[in-house]
Amino acid sequence: MHEIDGGWTIGKAGLQAAEQPILLALAKDPNYTPAQGLLARVMAANGDIEGALRIDRRVLAANPSDAWAHVRIAAMNMRLGRPEQVVHHCDAALRLSPFETWLVAYSHLQAGYAEYYLGHDEEAYERLRQSTAAGPSPTQFAAFLWLASIDAQHGRGQEARQHASEVLRLRPRFSVSAWRAWTAPATALPQLQAARDRFYEGLAKAGLPE
Repeated sequence: MHEIDGGWTIGKAGLQAAEQPILLALAKDPNYTPAQGLLARVMAANGDIEGALRIDRRVLAANPSDAWAHVRIAAMNMRLGRPEQVVHHCDAALRLSPFETWLVAYSHLQAGYAEYYLGHDEEAYERLRQSTAAGPSPTQFAAFLWLASIDAQHGRGQEARQHASEVLRLRPRFSVSAWRAWTAPATALPQLQAARDRFYEGLAKAGLPE
């Protein structure tokens, strides 16, 4: 599950291996919310975003203090092209679990994505900065990636290059083309295309390898 959350492709065999013990746990107790949350993550990794969202909403209804359910709902809404439904879930997660490094980093990352796609670059930048400031996490490089792009778009060349160097420090084999191909299924939404194009223009200006 850590590989999935960190943005790694583990393949169908890996997803099936992750799913089997989850289904066994749910067969014993269909209302076991930790297993439901894990199943939602596997479903999302398999591309069933609506299905994952339905499960996470049930998890949250059963346990309103589940911070990670809020974050997963935020992420699924972002995947579905609904940035206006993201930030309040991220903020709820941060209120519930303000000291969990990974959750803080991921919540600010998702909020940063949403703000960017809503056209709020400065708000997005601050969220992404807070994501990196939370400390090391599996998604820290993504926050640096978006910071580099926004910096470059706004003519902050030195900052863009600094953030690009952080991306390459964390992912030495990173390339824009590989990132574009890997994220295409999650971002091929017409309502997000203009902002997405602007993001890639920023990466090119930041000097990241194509």
